[in-house]
Amino acid sequence: MENLKAWVEINLSNILHNFDEIQRFVGVKIMPIIKADAYGHGIVEIANILKDKASIFGVATLCEAMKLRNFNIKNDILILAPSMNYDLEEIIQNNIICTIATFEDAVTLNNVALKLDKKANIHIKLDTGMGRIGFNISEDTINQILLINKLANINIKGVFSHFAQGEDLDTSFTKLQYQKFEFITNEIQKHIEYFEKHICASGTIINCKDMHLDIVRPGALLYGIFPSFEIKNPLNIKPAMSVKARVVFINHIHVGESIGYNRTYFAKVPTTTAIIMYGYADGYLTNFSNKSYVSINKKKCNIIGRICMDQIIIDVTNVKDIKVGDIVHVIEDDGPSILELSKLGNINAREIQCLTTTGNRLQRIYKK
Repeated sequence: MENLKAWVEINLSNILHNFDEIQRFVGVKIMPIIKADAYGHGIVEIANILKDKASIFGVATLCEAMKLRNFNIKNDILILAPSMNYDLEEIIQNNIICTIATFEDAVTLNNVALKLDKKANIHIKLDTGMGRIGFNISEDTINQILLINKLANINIKGVFSHFAQGEDLDTSFTKLQYQKFEFITNEIQKHIEYFEKHICASGTIINCKDMHLDIVRPGALLYGIFPSFEIKNPLNIKPAMSVKARVVFINHIHVGESIGYNRTYFAKVPTTTAIIMYGYADGYLTNFSNKSYVSINKKKCNIIGRICMDQIIIDVTNVKDIKVGDIVHVIEDDGPSILELSKLGNINAREIQCLTTTGNRLQRIYKK
C-alpha cells in the first residue's frame, strides 16, 4: 500500500461475521446478493469466501453468473432478472437458474432446453406491488404457472417477489404485498410438490421476521450497511469496506482566497489545506462538497471546496505536523461511515458502496 495514493480495503472477516450474524437471526437458507461486483466488494472474492456457507448466490446478469462459473464457483446461481433469448443456451449449459416473468419466456426456455436435451431450472417472479418485473397477481397467473410446470424441460425450483417499501417503519404496504404473494404460492402449492419461496431482502430480514420463508436475500446487510434509518437493528453487523488515501500536497491559503472550482469556499482565517488523489471519478460524488469530512491522525478535517474529478481539498489547519504521505481515512474506520455519507449527500448507501469501486483506478486490498 505504500505505493498507492488511494485504495479500498475490504475486510473479508467482517463479511463472514455478517453472514453468520444473519444466519443466526433468520435460521433459513441465505442467498447472498453479489450482483454489481458484490456491491463493489468483488464478486469472485466474496463468492469464494461464502461458497461453503451459501448454497445459492443471486446475480443480475449472465455475465456475472459466468464470471463465477469461470472461477469454479459451483453453487447454484440465480439470475434475478429475465434473460435475453440469445443467452438461454449458455445459461442452461452452465446450470444457471433463470428468472421467468412471462409464460412466453418459459415456453422459449423450454424449447431451448429440449433442443439441448437438458432441464432448465427456473424461479418464477411475481410482481406483488413493485411495479417492475413479474407475473401479476391473478387467477390467470396461477393457471399459467401450472402450465409452465407441465413443460417437459422446465423445473420450477422457486417462486419469489420483492418488496417496494421493505425498509420503512410503516409495513402496511409490505403486508399487502406479502398477502398477494401468499395467495399465489398457496394456490400453486396445491399442485406443485415443492418449490422454495423468498421475498425478504435486507430491510425486511430485520423488519418482518414472519416473512422469511425458505430463503432470504441479504445485500446491504451482508456488506455491513444497515439499510434503514428508521428500523432498529438487532444485528451486530460490521462494515466491510473502507477507503483510504495519502496526502500528496500541502498548501497555505490566505484570508479571503477562494478554494476549488466555482469558488464555493472562501477562507475566513489563514488555512492549511491538504490534497488527496481521490475524487468523483472514483465514486466520491460532488454531493459531499463542503459537507463531508475525513480523518487524519485521529483529527476530523472538513472537505472544503468542490470535489474534483481526481482530487479533494481538505482543511488540515488543526492537524499538527501533517506531511505528504500521511494516511487519510476517507470512508469508514476513523472517517465518516457510509450511512453518514448517505445522509450528508442525500444518496442511497448502496450507491456509495457500488460507486466507490466503479472506476478502475482504485486497487482493492483484501484483509482477513
